[in-house]
Amino acid sequence: MTTLIQIFQALYAQLGTKARVVTLLLAIACAQPSPASEGSVTWSTFASPLKLVSFDETTSTGTFEGQVVIRGRLYFSFDQLDGGRYGSVLSAKLVPSPDSIKRLPYVVSGFRPAPLTHIHLVPADRVLVMTFGKAEAKRLQDGRKESMWIDAEVSVSNYIASVECDSRVYIAQPIAIARPQQNLAMRNAAQPSGC
Repeated sequence: MTTLIQIFQALYAQLGTKARVVTLLLAIACAQPSPASEGSVTWSTFASPLKLVSFDETTSTGTFEGQVVIRGRLYFSFDQLDGGRYGSVLSAKLVPSPDSIKRLPYVVSGFRPAPLTHIHLVPADRVLVMTFGKAEAKRLQDGRKESMWIDAEVSVSNYIASVECDSRVYIAQPIAIARPQQNLAMRNAAQPSGC
């Protein structure tokens, strides 16, 4: 069976010099992977030590490594129990300050682009303990608050951009959490909702 390469070589041998150059350029262009494939994305410009270490085209998941401190408002939501009480922490979501957003990658075009509005910090129960200490975290998980927030400085060493529930999500695992010296001026920092 004749392969596509053999057919190309036969045609190429019969062409003049100019036609050969054009044909060669077309062949090179056609051999390049298409940037328009469904899993491809374009990242925002960001200024931080985070570096893309892997990208899974199938799940459109980018994994970044490098340590960065993110300042912002940290929201916790708790599981509703019977009798108007709340229990274990369901989620920890960080709404980054405008300055922090400039240091973080997010998807600006391609498959499921989305601005960076919040980062899921995981695991949420560990984030609660890192923020408040064991005793206070236990007290908060046995209370009457559905949710709460605190301004925080969160150090992360890995950062992931993926797709869940047909939406772009940003996820990080903190290595340290501190309270800033002064509260952050966070305008429009509404509690994130959704999955």
